Amino acid sequence: MIMKATNNYNNNTTLSSLLRTSKVHSPKLTLALLKMENLETVQVEDEWLYVKFGEHGRRFYYLWLRDNCKCEKCYSTFYNQILFNILDIPSDIKPISCEIVKDKLLIIWMDKHKTEYEMKWLESITFPLKHALKTILWDRKVVPKKIPLEFYLNDKDGLKSLISAVTTYGFGIVTGVQNTLEATESVVRHLASVQKTYFGEMWKVTTDSSCNDTSTTNVALLPHNDNTYWSNAAGLQVFHLLNRNGEGGHTILVDGFNIAEKVRKRNVDSFNLLCNSAIESHFIDKDQHYFCTDPVIKLHSATKQLHQIRFNVYDRSPLVSLPEGDIPRYYEAYKLFASEAFDRENQYEIQLEPGDVIFIDNWRVLHGRREFMGTRELGGCYVSRDDYLSRVKQFYPTIN
Repeated sequence: MIMKATNNYNNNTTLSSLLRTSKVHSPKLTLALLKMENLETVQVEDEWLYVKFGEHGRRFYYLWLRDNCKCEKCYSTFYNQILFNILDIPSDIKPISCEIVKDKLLIIWMDKHKTEYEMKWLESITFPLKHALKTILWDRKVVPKKIPLEFYLNDKDGLKSLISAVTTYGFGIVTGVQNTLEATESVVRHLASVQKTYFGEMWKVTTDSSCNDTSTTNVALLPHNDNTYWSNAAGLQVFHLLNRNGEGGHTILVDGFNIAEKVRKRNVDSFNLLCNSAIESHFIDKDQHYFCTDPVIKLHSATKQLHQIRFNVYDRSPLVSLPEGDIPRYYEAYKLFASEAFDRENQYEIQLEPGDVIFIDNWRVLHGRREFMGTRELGGCYVSRDDYLSRVKQFYPTIN
């Protein structure tokens, strides 16, 4: 049975007289309503509604719809929290009335509870979850645009430009920053809070630093991710070149997602092994012993897309987390990843200048450096993944 909006039916037409929720196997019913020159169709089934938006449609299960009621009895807009017990919703919940009024879907449930949904919100929902922003893979040919400090600090679009660069490419650069650690901190806090770690909050690294880490030397560093020894690695790595006196020391950046895709293309078995086999990394210093066992490549639990790279040849523990029979194959897979990451064709090289602050997505981009002569002073810090994504969400609400 199909009904369309005509002179006999207005936009407030209801299905209450047509639905028979006491019977599970009710006949299919469709209500088509003409609103704002778009034909919006609500098709009622036993367990779901099919809502059509223009040429596209989506199925919404009744249980899901009831669970996402945002009325004041079900949801606190002050606390942004759900107020009801999920066990209070019957699994066979069904509506007794559905109607579209002023771009809202209104439902009365069999327990007389009333719910309304913005049609735009329903249209924005995708099953399964999808990434909202496009990720662009790159190699040595990537050419980033530096963001002037004044634009970054004084224009909302400046901050958005940095977030867009980091989210899309995995790194972004703010230039024109005063060469002090205080200025570095100010630039970072304009984006998000500084993460406090074992290394402190803001730090300064020189070649005569007493820190127990190879980063304080002047030797070349192979591309790597930081914090593979933590269960929740820092989201952003921030570097600010404060002073340089000498030659060399170019920063190396590698798109870990690009490397993972190259490995997948060359040997899918190696890719799967790096996704499914966890290895241990560690950091040991004085009374501290951090360690974590996780895969090198992690996929998003919902989208199954690339989510995190945890690659660091320096901080590896002895490989004892795998069955001994898998060890030769794992080394082969790990070396395949390393060969791509260490290939200069896949490395973007940049000489940071004093005043440049670079924000690096530590969950995606590997960083390293060329050997240098002389001295240099580098300031920086970490930003937690959660704090960074909280900021991203303000500009891109649908990002996951």
